[in-house]
Amino acid sequence: MKFFMKLERRFAHRKMPNLMIGLVGLYAIGGMLFFTNPTLYFQYLGLNFDMIFGFGQVWRLITFLLFPISGNVFFMLIALYVYFLIAKAMERLWGTFRLNFIIVSGVIVTILTAAAARYIFQLPIGFGTYQIGNNYLNLSLFLFIALSMPEQQFLFYFIVPVKAKYIAILDLVLFGFAIYGGGGGRIEAIAALLNLVFVFLIINGGFSFKQRKRRRQFQRAGNTKRHVPPGSQRVERSSAKPHHEFKPVPKHRCTACGVTDLDEPDMDFRYCSKCNGMFEYCEKHIRDHEHL
Repeated sequence: MKFFMKLERRFAHRKMPNLMIGLVGLYAIGGMLFFTNPTLYFQYLGLNFDMIFGFGQVWRLITFLLFPISGNVFFMLIALYVYFLIAKAMERLWGTFRLNFIIVSGVIVTILTAAAARYIFQLPIGFGTYQIGNNYLNLSLFLFIALSMPEQQFLFYFIVPVKAKYIAILDLVLFGFAIYGGGGGRIEAIAALLNLVFVFLIINGGFSFKQRKRRRQFQRAGNTKRHVPPGSQRVERSSAKPHHEFKPVPKHRCTACGVTDLDEPDMDFRYCSKCNGMFEYCEKHIRDHEHL
């Protein structure tokens, strides 16, 4: 977590706010190419390491993202719209830099996984059914949303409200079918899951079951006290004792999990600008909490 925060502070000025819009545009162009000249992608644009290293066609490392999402125009338009909404929701939840990190790392992990499949397992990447795209990386965005906001609702086909955690279950079923089915879909699905684990290890410091247990205990206790600014705390004095014993009072307390600067002296605490009030959060929950 601290490593990623340092990375974010150093490269925050290089973030790309409209990266997902650009990707949606690439997918739309890829769909149009598929419907007008389907052989163009496979001959000159697909991820084919024999052409990249044998003939220097390095542009394929980017143009493989043009791989069509669907062969049906209607479903492709719906998928483009849904991917855009998911990306915007993640951008509001995690911030632009983190969304950029998820997408860029996903593309890199996909390329590395495909390279391993080509040169270690001798699979014909770029030929036949072993075409590599970005579809399962996009589907993995639902898993990111489910892990961060499992109760978030989406309108399935713009009508039926479905919670993110149920969409994630369906997502995992699709991933299972892709891995079982083989071909390029298996490589895409494995790469997307590897990227999911990689991102949570880097950004969140792993899947902290201890943190989740602490949060549940805090919520059960009903400790919903607002943060009191430093200096305004009052220590109750007992008139029965001639000598006053003062206990240390924390200056910072996370509204989500209850951790204080006394529990974690090296922890950074910040106020949330989107919450209605002076609510303070630790570095683990500043971007992972429900706004009050």
